[in-house]
Amino acid sequence: MVLAAAVSIALALSETAARAATIRPSGSAATRLSFAVIGDFGSGSSKELGVARRMCKYRRKHPFNLIITTGDNVYDYGSPDRFEAAFFDPFECLLNAGVRFKAALGNHDVLTDNGRPELDEPLFGMPARNYVVRRLGVRFVVANSNRLKRKWLGRALKARAGDRWTIVAFHHPVFSQAPGMDRRRAFDRTCRASSGAAESTSS
Repeated sequence: MVLAAAVSIALALSETAARAATIRPSGSAATRLSFAVIGDFGSGSSKELGVARRMCKYRRKHPFNLIITTGDNVYDYGSPDRFEAAFFDPFECLLNAGVRFKAALGNHDVLTDNGRPELDEPLFGMPARNYVVRRLGVRFVVANSNRLKRKWLGRALKARAGDRWTIVAFHHPVFSQAPGMDRRRAFDRTCRASSGAAESTSS
């Protein structure tokens, strides 16, 4: 099963979006994977800080060690002089606890040197603009939708042994009323062309 995660996958919490999810890849509590998803969050505002604190509080009773982002990690331009206020400070409680971020690039992130400062910062967890992360039978396909590479995405969606779930995360929504922003046809064609992609959805 393929789940497409764009900005709209997360619960809207003012300027910031966040959602925690749990998947049992093999139906066993021993192999349960818990993670969170956030997007459009890097404002450095009190609202972002409030959401980060709620995530830390939630984690005390519902542990997770992985956060996937759907981009716009640092407003307004992805500049490194904003990393402290927009990312390090708000999420200090999670970063200090060993929670790992795996980020996607949003349209604001690439305004400074095409996103290179975030790619070079290890705490954003991006080994490349497009990459795959596997955890306990769950495959996270993180794509740069500023310039979507359909051939790469098609290859990344092909299942390997042990891949039971696939979650695709990127910034721009698959479904959009904005002119030129609807990516449904391109994404569906890519999914159909991939042997491991039986279904695509977006919430």
